[in-house]
Amino acid sequence: IFLHSPGTNDTFGPDDVDIDQLAGAQIFHFGYPPVMRRMYANRGVELATLMERMKVEGLTTSLDMAYPDPASEAGQVDWMALLERVLPYVDVFLPSLDEILFMLDRPRHNALSEASTGELAASAPEAEFPSFSCYQLFLPPFPQDLLVRSHPPLIYINLPG
Repeated sequence: IFLHSPGTNDTFGPDDVDIDQLAGAQIFHFGYPPVMRRMYANRGVELATLMERMKVEGLTTSLDMAYPDPASEAGQVDWMALLERVLPYVDVFLPSLDEILFMLDRPRHNALSEASTGELAASAPEAEFPSFSCYQLFLPPFPQDLLVRSHPPLIYINLPG
């Protein structure tokens, strides 16, 4: 069970990050956009703006996810479109296997969830895990990118140059 009171999470936006406060920073880590309404609204326009600003500042960017509540507004987001918009500005992407399957391959996520009584079983045979072929979508714009697979996390690394 994940209890969450949105509070300021629903109003947080790119302008809430004071660039002057980042002086001397090398890494910008942003977590849990699925629980921050403005970050997932409009296919992630404001999240992409935030991450792009950090890249312009020369920071290494890291994005961690959270599992969206399927019954919530975040659970209905077109996560593929959002990630297509945001990932060009992300150096390290850190969703769990369960999160990324929910976002990009809902039928497979649901089938695995049902087969494992609601949990992805880490001890399941390799054949039961997806091939991740859907993630090739992110690779053509970034020919030097790496996709590192483990049970979880799934890590996307956008290499410079």
